[in-house]
Amino acid sequence: MPFKKARWIVHGMFADRQPLDIREKGRLNQENPEHPEEYRNRHTLFRLPFDNSGERTTLRYAADDIARIYINGRQIDMGPAPSYHFAFGYLEMDITGYLVPGENVLGGHLYYQGELNRVSPGGDFRTGFIAEIEAGDEILAFTDENIPCRLTNAYGRGEIIAYRTQYLENFDARIWEYEWNLPGFDDSHWEKSSIKANNDHVFRKQISRQLQFYDIKPVNNTMFDQNVFLYDMGCEYSGTVYFEATGNSGDMIEVRCAEELDGSGRARYDMRCNCLYRQTFILSGRKDEYPVFYDYMAFRYIEIVVPQGAVIGNVMVKARNYPFDYNSTVFESSNKRMNGIWTICKNGVRTGTQEGYLDCPTREKGLYLGDMTITGQSHFYLTGDLPVMKRALRGFADSSYYIKSIQTTTLNHYINSLVDYSFQFPLNLLIYYKHSGDKDFLAEMLPYCEDMMEYYRGYERNGLLFDITKELHLVDWPRNPYDFTDGYDYNLEIGKTYGTHNIANIFHILGVLSMNSIYKILGIGNEDRLPELRQAYIDAFYDKGMKLFRDTPGGSHTALHSNIMPLYCGMAPPESIPEIIGMIERKRLNCGVYMAYFLLKGLINNGAAGLAFDLMLSDDVFSWETMLRQDATTCFEVWHKDYKWNTSLCHPWASSPIPILVEDIAGIAPVKPGWKEGYSINPCGAERLGDFNLTIHANGYRINVLSKAGSISHRAIE
Repeated sequence: MPFKKARWIVHGMFADRQPLDIREKGRLNQENPEHPEEYRNRHTLFRLPFDNSGERTTLRYAADDIARIYINGRQIDMGPAPSYHFAFGYLEMDITGYLVPGENVLGGHLYYQGELNRVSPGGDFRTGFIAEIEAGDEILAFTDENIPCRLTNAYGRGEIIAYRTQYLENFDARIWEYEWNLPGFDDSHWEKSSIKANNDHVFRKQISRQLQFYDIKPVNNTMFDQNVFLYDMGCEYSGTVYFEATGNSGDMIEVRCAEELDGSGRARYDMRCNCLYRQTFILSGRKDEYPVFYDYMAFRYIEIVVPQGAVIGNVMVKARNYPFDYNSTVFESSNKRMNGIWTICKNGVRTGTQEGYLDCPTREKGLYLGDMTITGQSHFYLTGDLPVMKRALRGFADSSYYIKSIQTTTLNHYINSLVDYSFQFPLNLLIYYKHSGDKDFLAEMLPYCEDMMEYYRGYERNGLLFDITKELHLVDWPRNPYDFTDGYDYNLEIGKTYGTHNIANIFHILGVLSMNSIYKILGIGNEDRLPELRQAYIDAFYDKGMKLFRDTPGGSHTALHSNIMPLYCGMAPPESIPEIIGMIERKRLNCGVYMAYFLLKGLINNGAAGLAFDLMLSDDVFSWETMLRQDATTCFEVWHKDYKWNTSLCHPWASSPIPILVEDIAGIAPVKPGWKEGYSINPCGAERLGDFNLTIHANGYRINVLSKAGSISHRAIE
């Protein structure tokens, strides 16, 4: 137990609530009828006064769902990152530099959403806050039943948006106590905290870093009429809106956020991604007061509607993301299109990586395993950070508490599994090992991989997977309004996935390939099932006449995807490779941005790097150039805004040009796993970029590659 004196505390309304077992309740069911509405969307404030001892002072804390942490009114953190109750993350930080002589106050603003969604493992009544402050051998302050607390209604009871992802906030300054987290505040009218009965959290120190917060000022602003002001931040960021306002008590200011503008040049706050970003701020009559919005949104534009007589100023975004030193990586080249692609991918990875690699920071806020295959690699080359990858992988392993097949999206209570994604768990472990050289972690994760593979073996008949109706099957996304599966001839509807099909089986083979590599690295003998499974796959899906792979046994349709994946996995017979490459040349990127990663890598690994680079830099409708033409500042969920009914305009799974540029065009690779023994460089097709300057992160240092007049030089930057 990391906490020496502190207890898990709550507001009294939660004190006796029994934890809910979500293992079945959370499976593709977000209603959670056993969780009454009055317990959802709750904000609780806690005050811990203490005296500065003059020694180095450490704060340890945890919160469920999450807490903003203040010292003497200054926000110093927001956390912890989402985690399951049986392996619950706590944070430890040095707060000495934030202290003043004499009395100090720790303020904890706890938020409990109470929903089953992709955001965090909530909706189970396990809410609470624990903290203690230590200096030397003395505990200066700790949470217990004597700590003042207040359940605040200042955020209103706004509607929930997207996939029950977020509650809108209608912040009322008339009932908000701005000084609540300052020394000297009179909290005598507050209640006392309660110690949570039946608390079953088991703590584990959070291995990833804490979030980064920074201010972003508008690059442009426009006034519509007399009372509507539009602010362009220049790029899409994740964060909250801040501004100062003066007006009469009861005046209501409307705050609208958007990823793009509508046809009239106003903020499109009813966004494509199924998020309605419209919140309010009710004034108390003070001068220069400000809204304290809590939950983050992702947006580029802010539109503020101000009542007559009120004035606003100092508008900005309080941006947040996982620590990201933007200027530490560089890509500049003679190819303007590649420069633009790099920029939107880099921005998308920054904005979309919060406590983990999110699919999007708007509609879902979920840490998806298949998305991580791409985003995790991009984020590493842009930051050199491995703890965020390790935490994600451990989270997927922990998700086996709910389902042995490994969750599609982890560290939440939206319990489901995609066959295509499950088999990418061992692949992502290999990616982590490549960059970390951490064999011990690979060995720690091996049993979870084995359990997952054994789970799916239960669906196997004669080397093929059959009748996996309980799990989901992706193939590609989206399928509405445009079908990015290239007409894949198999019923992918939930619960109707009877029989067998190509993609489930080739990803199974990818899982076996990855497992074989893990066993080899660890020096462990294993049953090599690859020859058997490859032969069963070839017999069922390969058409020797066409020299292409079919979607289903006995079927006639040969989707692009059914051929991309055997090419990527090295399972395509030699005589089929020219035919598959020819198919790709004809169909181009007739797939989603996610599957484009496997397509491009498959081409490069089979001697068709030129075609891969042509596709990546093309001006086809299905291309990154389309995003640039549509004013992207972050990479999109799909090639074109209109090709999905709820398109997110920030989706870092579209960032595959970053690892391809680094690993294939520049040809950078570690000499041995972990990068500690240096790197090698073997450029391929770099001349297509003309002169270029590339700086990326490795593990513990950066690498710069410079191409000028056809001559390439490189160096490590410590």
